[in-house]
Amino acid sequence: MIAKLNLLLKQCLFVICLIVVTQAHSQQESANWFFGEKAALSFNSNSPVSIANSSLETHEGSATISDEQGNLLFYTDGVTIWDKRNRAMPNGYNLFGNKSSTMSALIIPKPGTINRYYVFTIDEPGKSKENFDDGKINGVNYSEVDMTLNSGYGDVILKNQPLITYDVNNETERYFKSSEKITAVTHDDEISIWVITHLGNTFYSFLIDELGVNENPVTSTVSTNIIPRVNSDSINVTAIGYLKVSPNGKNIAIAHSSTALGSPRTGTKRNGKVFLYDFNTITGTVTSELLLSDGLYPYGLEFSPNSKLLYTTVGHYNTDDSFREGYLYQYDVKSSDIPGSEVLINTSNYYAGALQLAIDGKIYRTGYTGTAGLNTLSLIDNPNTIGTDCNYRHGRIHLDYGRAKLGLPPFVQSIFKYRFNYTYTCAGSGFEATFNILPDPSEEDPDYKMSWDFGDGETSTSSATHYYAVPGDYEVSMELSINGEIQTYKKTITIAEEPTLDTNYELIACDAFDADANDGLTYFNLQNLSANSTIFTTDLVQVYFYETLVEATIANKLDAINGSFQNSVENQIVYANVYADHSDCFQTVEVKLTTKDPVSVGEFTLKACQTITEGIALFDLSETFINSIRTASGFSNDVAISFHSSRVDAQNGANPLPPNYESADTTIYIKAESSSACYDVGKVNLRVNYFPILADRVYNVCPSEFPITIDSGIRSSTYNTNSYTYSWDGTGTRIPSTNDELEVHAAGEYYVTIYDTALNCDATVRVSVVEFPAPMLKDFKVDNYNLTINLLNPGNNFEYAVDYLNGFQDSNVFRNLSAGEHKFYVRDKFRCNLIEETFYVFGLPKYFTPNGDGIHDIWKVEGLDPSLFTQPIDVYVFDRYGKIITRFDALNSEGWDGTLNGTKLLPDDYWYHLVLPNGREYRGHFTLKY
Repeated sequence: MIAKLNLLLKQCLFVICLIVVTQAHSQQESANWFFGEKAALSFNSNSPVSIANSSLETHEGSATISDEQGNLLFYTDGVTIWDKRNRAMPNGYNLFGNKSSTMSALIIPKPGTINRYYVFTIDEPGKSKENFDDGKINGVNYSEVDMTLNSGYGDVILKNQPLITYDVNNETERYFKSSEKITAVTHDDEISIWVITHLGNTFYSFLIDELGVNENPVTSTVSTNIIPRVNSDSINVTAIGYLKVSPNGKNIAIAHSSTALGSPRTGTKRNGKVFLYDFNTITGTVTSELLLSDGLYPYGLEFSPNSKLLYTTVGHYNTDDSFREGYLYQYDVKSSDIPGSEVLINTSNYYAGALQLAIDGKIYRTGYTGTAGLNTLSLIDNPNTIGTDCNYRHGRIHLDYGRAKLGLPPFVQSIFKYRFNYTYTCAGSGFEATFNILPDPSEEDPDYKMSWDFGDGETSTSSATHYYAVPGDYEVSMELSINGEIQTYKKTITIAEEPTLDTNYELIACDAFDADANDGLTYFNLQNLSANSTIFTTDLVQVYFYETLVEATIANKLDAINGSFQNSVENQIVYANVYADHSDCFQTVEVKLTTKDPVSVGEFTLKACQTITEGIALFDLSETFINSIRTASGFSNDVAISFHSSRVDAQNGANPLPPNYESADTTIYIKAESSSACYDVGKVNLRVNYFPILADRVYNVCPSEFPITIDSGIRSSTYNTNSYTYSWDGTGTRIPSTNDELEVHAAGEYYVTIYDTALNCDATVRVSVVEFPAPMLKDFKVDNYNLTINLLNPGNNFEYAVDYLNGFQDSNVFRNLSAGEHKFYVRDKFRCNLIEETFYVFGLPKYFTPNGDGIHDIWKVEGLDPSLFTQPIDVYVFDRYGKIITRFDALNSEGWDGTLNGTKLLPDDYWYHLVLPNGREYRGHFTLKY
């Protein structure tokens, strides 16, 4: 329990690094990239190395973040967040980004913290809402991740907080909410961060500082207004393309892949633009619009590490929107004629993809041919070099796993510029500092020069080591001369005294987390202590624990105890290295690990009725059940209780279960906490009360079948129904019934609630009784040997037939009927109702054969409905010379037998003429043949 203050160790390693980061963050935060279809790279070595087992699959946007040592923390496609184990964070689902948004996500370290990150997401602002993950256009949102949760793997503590990135008075902008563009750069104070996005003719700059996200943006209106335009595929073509700010924060570039819909004549992908602006890192304002490119399809953007050159990928399409080729252009941002400085670096068959600067000082390019991704990336080896000497290498980086698509992960752009950061330790009675410059300026200029002003009146042009005699705040200035250009970097650093510690430290834990509750051995949760220990002092930021004094003296943080620790002997001593803020100065003290006898929580059983999923129930873990545990265990209301899926989670208080917990039969664990006692881990046995899963029922009934008996379907289940009771409802009235059957006399919706009195479960089944309607004939029409039947109540429930010759059909139209008398039938498909009707098809045969065989022996008019005529209808037959051969009544005569005055006529063509009572005449000819 007594801290050995004579073990105080003072380490001399005050390192102020001129690197591509802010004061609180390092270049290594961009050391890992996850992108495309399960593709990933690590830049922790001299060249990028492929990473396996990525869970990410996205067409465009993604984001990744690592810690200051380059260890992966998490990555996202803007919809799901995966931790470094490639597992989705417990609350990391359903973020409001989109896999087809150009820059779906951007991760920002929260200033002033070491374990908090903001994940900014941008939805795809298309017009066809049903194509989106949740059916809405969500615009720009941010979520917050706390890396101390979920056993150090992180979890989301704030999700989908919306930001206003549109003109609230503009109906179109209110609908689309955003473009697909977002970027970030450090504020002039080197601590805060600007997050910038764009819509229409306005840039929105949000300031992120120690207080969080300032949701009131700085707005900058520019000359060109890019109005959202949606094409026939419901794609907002004007939203596509990257937005990037330069590493030094002085410029910002935007690629509008399209600025209009175009036309079939000119093409729809030949009106994109690239603009360059000035950016102010103090005010967050965007000014001075300059058009760089017009008339193609730009997509990716990136600045060189020295911020002097801008690169863009551009697609060239034909007027019929077929892809021709892809270009990579370079612009000299420092030129007096920036558009005129354009240099074509590469032409290829790549669709225009993303460009991204890496910590190795190179720019990487993605893209692909056809529709599939590629297993390579291209790179610009010397992006600070003007012209083709920048050494572009096409397809040179091989991806061992996954395939690249259009996107690469963006980062806070200022981590890619020269800048210095610092940590320090103590040296004797003062503090020694050693300054290192990263990345190495000699790669850009072997003859670079630097000078230092250390803020205490001392300067140096040679030594990068400085001794501070007393703690305090110092404004350090570094002047760096590269290729004749002088750049000055300033930062206020804090040199703090070593930690002030008490002399007695004891960490107490319940002796409840192993097999023997009385042996003085248990598990101690050091996870939170190693992040921010309050058992020492709130002024300290990090504590690292070691089992031995030797390990603590070496002070290798990677060898520190990670998370849960089980002592091996009672009252074991471990050693804590306690670090001061922003410092590698630490003291080592002893911490005694002692145990306390636990109060028993007990074991409980909670039952719930099966849901609509077999074997699953929804268990109520809310305050009602918690109070029942307190009562049964004799606990007061100040005992906090939470539930966990594993004993380890309960011990550590990690991953508490929600109040409404869906589960099969299982055992969950109870964590109880209070300031006055310690508790063992309790159990809750979750038991599903199995209850029939019954589907709604439908009875299709013919009118003549009423009354009928309906039932709930329970008799077909495998459950014991002896303890069931039933209650029926229909037409809003309770219907008496003591079993699962009910006699009904009319169609309607009926509901039966089944109760299990033994289990206290119930379920309601809807029983629909549908009466099939009888077909109601409106009329029918016969025309040119075709019949059409029209009903007053047409629908899919009816079928039709003529003479039953070919059975029934769904269509109400019959074609190519023979002349004569027919009968049609209409019935419902359940054969409850049938109507029939006689009809006639009027026709005049084209020939007849009076040879006595009984077939076609008589030529006559067919299909006249006798009920429609009250007077004779004369038919005249002529030979080819116009001589009348015969005359007969079409209604009452058998017709003509092919004779004249009893003599058979020769085979030949004959002509007819008849007039109906309505005045309609029919003339034509037919053939007599034998």
